Amino acid sequence: MTTSKPSKNKVKKLLNLVFMHCNKISFLLYLAGVGWFCALMDPNFNGRCYFSENALLPGLTDSYFYDAGESINNYNRRIYVTKQSQSRMNRISEILQENDFEFYEQSFNFKNKMFNNPENEFVDGTNVYAFIRARRASSTDSIIINIPIPRKEENLKNYAAGKVIALAKQMKNQVYWAKDVIILFSEHGTNGANAWISSYNGHNFQQDMFSYQPLQSRAGSLQAGVVLEFMNITANLINLKVEGLNGQLPNLDLFNLAVKLCRHERAHVTVNNMLSPTGGRDQLDNWKKYFETAWRMMKLQFVGRPTGNHGVFLKHKVETLTLEGKRDNRYAKIDLVKSGRVIEGMCRSLNNLMERLHQSFFFYLLPSTDRYISIGVYMPPLGLILAAPLLQVLCMHFADLFKSSSDDDKDHGDVANKDESCKEDVAEEGDEKPATPVEVTKVLPKLKLYDVDNFIGVWTEVATVLTFCFFNGIIVHYVPEIISRFNLSSLFYFDSKFLFLFLILAAHIVAVTMGTSRRFKNATSCKRAHECGAIFLVVSLGIVAVVNYSFGMLLSIFVVPPILLVGGTRVSTSRK
Repeated sequence: MTTSKPSKNKVKKLLNLVFMHCNKISFLLYLAGVGWFCALMDPNFNGRCYFSENALLPGLTDSYFYDAGESINNYNRRIYVTKQSQSRMNRISEILQENDFEFYEQSFNFKNKMFNNPENEFVDGTNVYAFIRARRASSTDSIIINIPIPRKEENLKNYAAGKVIALAKQMKNQVYWAKDVIILFSEHGTNGANAWISSYNGHNFQQDMFSYQPLQSRAGSLQAGVVLEFMNITANLINLKVEGLNGQLPNLDLFNLAVKLCRHERAHVTVNNMLSPTGGRDQLDNWKKYFETAWRMMKLQFVGRPTGNHGVFLKHKVETLTLEGKRDNRYAKIDLVKSGRVIEGMCRSLNNLMERLHQSFFFYLLPSTDRYISIGVYMPPLGLILAAPLLQVLCMHFADLFKSSSDDDKDHGDVANKDESCKEDVAEEGDEKPATPVEVTKVLPKLKLYDVDNFIGVWTEVATVLTFCFFNGIIVHYVPEIISRFNLSSLFYFDSKFLFLFLILAAHIVAVTMGTSRRFKNATSCKRAHECGAIFLVVSLGIVAVVNYSFGMLLSIFVVPPILLVGGTRVSTSRK
C-alpha cells in the first residue's frame, strides 16, 4: 500500500504535465515525424537494394542477341515511314506474317470517361499480339513485352517496335524457353493495354464507354513483363518508371533486375530521370539528390495516375515496369543492340522463375537506383505525425476529468483538514460528541445529474455535421460519372472539363460556407465535432497511407498543422 500511492501520484503528475503542455508536445510530435522522414533519405537510415529471389540469376546467361542495327532500322522504317496509306498496326501485322509469327489482332473502341470529345464519338483502336511458344513446356506461364505504338496523328514514333521484332526472330529459334513470351503492340496508351489484359483474363463485356473484342488465342498465366518506350533512335539513359494506378508498385526484385542488367551492359540507368549520387564527400549534396529522387516518386504516386502501360498490368497482378529511352548528350550512346540485350536478359531471368515474384517488397520508396526505404521504415514517421492531433483530442476530451480530479484533490484535502480539526476539538473539550459522518459528508462535492437531453442535442449536431461532410465527399467522387452519364456538358453548353472544375469548386465553396457559418448551441458540441472530425481524418490518412503511402504522407504534412492550430485554441479554452 505504501509503494502504490507514490506511483499513482507520479502518474497523476505526468498526466497533468502532458495536459498542461499538450499543444507544445503535439507540435513537437509533428516536427519529429517530418524530421524523421527527411532523415530516412540518408544512406545511414535506409537499405541497399538486394535480390530476394535467387532464381533470377541476372547476367549469368550468355546473350544471343547480336543482330545488326540495320535490320532494326529497316523494321522501324517500314512501320513509321513507308506505306503511309496503311495504319501502323497493319504494317506491323505484315512484318509478323512475313516472319512466320503466330499473331492476332484485337479491335476495341472507347470514349474518354471523364472528358468526352466534342463530337461525343467513340475512338477506334487495334492491338496486335504475337506468341513465342515454349517448345518444352505446356504453356502454364508466360512473360509479356508491351510496345505502345503512338497514333500517326500524334507525330511520335516508338523505335522499340523494330528492336523487339528483331529480338523475337532470335528468341523463337531457341529451345531454352520454359515460359511463353507474348509480344503486344497496343494503341491509345493505357486504353489499348487495358482492353487486351481485360480480355486475356476473361472479362469480356461491352459498356457505354468501353468495348473490345475477345482474344482469339491465349498463352499461360501472365507472371511478369516489361513495357518499352524508346521515342528516339538513340538513347543515352534508360529511365525506369514504376508508379502504377493509385501508387501501386511492382515487386522490388523486378526493379533490381532491370538496374542490374542495365549496368551489366554498361548503360546508365535512372529512376524518375534521376541518377544515383556518385558518392562524393559532400554528404549534404548527396542527401539533396536522394531527397529529390524520392520526392519525384512521391509526387507521381500522389497523383495516382500510372506513368505508363505497366500500371494497367499491375492492376491485374502482373509485375511490370517501363523502360524508357532518354537523350542526354553528357553520357555515352546506348545502341539498339545493347538495349535489346537488356530486354533479352530480363526475359531470360524471368524465364527461370518457378513461381510469381513475392519474396521482395511491394511497398517502398526509391531514393536512388540502388537504395530503398521499406514500409517498416517509413511508417513510424507517419505515426508520429498522426499522433499529434490524437493527443490534442485526448486532452480536449478528458479536460473535464483533469479539472474534476484536481478539484477533488482540493476537496479531499479540505475534508481531511476539517476532520482533523474536529478530532482536536473533541480531544480538548472531552464532553462534546464527535462529528457524525453526516456532518463530514456535507463538505463533499455533490454528484451532478446526467443531462440526457443535452447529450442527445450535442451528438445530434455532431452527426449532422459529419453526415454533411460525407455527403459532400460522395458528390465530389461521383461528379465525373454524373457528367458522362447524363451528358451535362451538352445540356449546359459547357465543355465537360470546365463543368467538372466548376462543380468541384462549387461543392468546396458550399462545404466551407456551411462549416464557417455553422453556429453550435454550446461549446461542448463544437468540441465533440472537432474530436470526431480529427479522429476520422487520422484514421482515413492511416488507411490511405497503407495503400498509397505518398498520398497519405503528403496529405498529413499539409493537413495536420491547421488541425493542430485549431485544436490548440480549443485545448487552451478547455483548461479555463
